[in-house]
Amino acid sequence: MSWDGRGFSKPLVLLEYETVQETIEHNAYKPDEDIESFIHPDITTEEFLASLAISEKLKEACDYLSSSVNRRVGVWWAYRCIKELHKEIEEENKKNPLPPKERRKKAIDKKIAELGDMSELNAIEKQNEAAGAKLKESMGKLAAPDMADSDPMKALHSKIQGGLDNELGSMNAAKSSLEKMINGASPEVKAAAQRNFDQSMVMFKAKHGFDFKERLDFLIKKAVFPPEIKPDNSKAEQYFGIVESRVKATKDFIEGELKKYFPLKIPGLPKTPSKQKYDEALNAARRWVLTPTDENGKIACDIGNPVAQKPEGVCALAAYWSSTDLMPESKHPVPPPPGLAAKGVSTTVYMCAMAEGGSKSYDERYLDYYKIGVDCACGIDTWDEAWKPEDTVIGEEYDWEGKSGFGRNGDDDSGD
Repeated sequence: MSWDGRGFSKPLVLLEYETVQETIEHNAYKPDEDIESFIHPDITTEEFLASLAISEKLKEACDYLSSSVNRRVGVWWAYRCIKELHKEIEEENKKNPLPPKERRKKAIDKKIAELGDMSELNAIEKQNEAAGAKLKESMGKLAAPDMADSDPMKALHSKIQGGLDNELGSMNAAKSSLEKMINGASPEVKAAAQRNFDQSMVMFKAKHGFDFKERLDFLIKKAVFPPEIKPDNSKAEQYFGIVESRVKATKDFIEGELKKYFPLKIPGLPKTPSKQKYDEALNAARRWVLTPTDENGKIACDIGNPVAQKPEGVCALAAYWSSTDLMPESKHPVPPPPGLAAKGVSTTVYMCAMAEGGSKSYDERYLDYYKIGVDCACGIDTWDEAWKPEDTVIGEEYDWEGKSGFGRNGDDDSGD
């Protein structure tokens, strides 16, 4: 599934790095081996993203965008992907309330029933049986029921042999007469006749393109030896063609199921956190986007760590890794290493694409998330669009919601 290339009519105004080379040097971006050929020294971020997307390398495009976009915008993009995933799963659950495990079981049972349907193969087998019965009936008519004569064809053979003897006798007499006439001719006449014959053969070959004698030999052999009768394997080929197609369908089905995410349930592992814990992690990431302080980043880290096996937790960690100081309580600032925040964003997007449930495939999700990322980088999709000022509660607890975002009329965008 590829992107149509639209969206770059507006520049990516919210980038951290304008070129691929800058992203490699300053943010520890390491391109995969299969996309290194796309890169040249002067290629811009926009050109590189467009090349990857049009070449159907949407995951690689998302990975690079997470490294080149502004870190705050990157966390917002990851947040938007999670919300898009929630929306997809919610809509699918309305259509099909069965849990994902039951849906898979139902899909597998249906596929097994389809592959186990023998009606098509049985129809071919019945056709073969009918053809065999018809042949057997025809052979029975030729054999005749009760035959007392041990050699019923003897009389016919004798009659044919007598006719052949008469014909051969006449032919031998004609041959002897012809040989006698030829032998009685003078050498000069024989030589002239041979020359005329050879000349006629040369003229015949020049006119028709083939030797008369060779052609005559070919026609005689063709008449004496009947053409080879090739066996009719069409039914067998049809039968095994169906079997082969079912084997391929089984393989494709299994590969399709394996592409989906199967959560591990192994005894002894920690219990799965409640939905509330995941919601709290996502809200912590949202809090940091609206007020990207180091303190809010540390809060996101504390809440996101216990649920880091889901995209909500990784998104909260990405917010923490996007801060300027990983240890705000310390006297000495600890800046995050290059590429860490980008890894958090790209991992969140990947986990959303791989998430269980919903109606979309891995490729369909990556296409959607890539489009969201482009809109975020262009400044089209912003937190101002998601949270209108009139919907914002301003108070001691939620003061951070009223001060941040593009176009907000706050005193200070930093939220201090």
